[in-house]
Amino acid sequence: MTTGTNNSGNYPYLNTDGQIPIGSSAGNPLAATITAGTGVTVTNGHNTITIASSGAGAGVALADTITQVAHGFSVQQLVYISGASTYALAKADTAAHAEVVGIVTTVTSSSVFVLTTSGYCTGLSGLTAGTVYFLDDATAGLLTATVPTTAGHINKPVFVADTATSGYFINFRGEVIPNAGTAITWKSAASSPITLVPYNGYTCNNGASLITFNIPATTAVGDTYVIAGTSTGKWLIQANTGQTINVGATASTTAGSAAAQNSFDSVTLVCTVASTTFVATSVVGNLTLA
Repeated sequence: MTTGTNNSGNYPYLNTDGQIPIGSSAGNPLAATITAGTGVTVTNGHNTITIASSGAGAGVALADTITQVAHGFSVQQLVYISGASTYALAKADTAAHAEVVGIVTTVTSSSVFVLTTSGYCTGLSGLTAGTVYFLDDATAGLLTATVPTTAGHINKPVFVADTATSGYFINFRGEVIPNAGTAITWKSAASSPITLVPYNGYTCNNGASLITFNIPATTAVGDTYVIAGTSTGKWLIQANTGQTINVGATASTTAGSAAAQNSFDSVTLVCTVASTTFVATSVVGNLTLA
């Protein structure tokens, strides 16, 4: 387009700020203004047109329109990529299922949906302002305010609500929930013999009489037993046929024993091979293996 000192002289039909000639295959060019699209502003002035993004600080989001036949999704569900150009409902039960790529914000049809991958989302429901939401580990696709706690599942925060119907999708990094272990339950041992119970701790309170602790015939890897010596009679751990007790580089004989030498000797014993091998992971004092 050529311009002169007087636009209206060269193009008498351009008499409104921001107008430009728009060509047509059906006839002569006509004067028209540019229409702003989503995330774009158009400012018309004398002999000027300013086009700018409205993204900065305007609360927009990154979103894609996805075509997937019979997707079955609903607004507010979280999805992951399950295969080549294929989406499925995400779930925090495994690391693979928890690789969330976005939240469904519009369902156009049974085969088309809008996936927001980052930013501000509206048109949702049932939210509480200021609440952080996580990927649920029980119901696929669900936003939940309850933090998953099951060992091996995934703690995956993904959304922060600012109203009951809107908020920010933020794809935080998830983490596998570790096994917190099993707490030791403490009991007073005031008689003999006693069959050890996994994850029980025993304080020896049998006066001058020896307390014999029998290892169960059937045990699982990780079963843990704790004995804290507190009486003059001391204590002894008795193994079954085919079982050995290991303290450092020294092992008992099969069906052997480990005995305290002093009143306050203590031990933590862990099964390392089911029903057969036991290792002292902590020893206070001196033990006699037989």
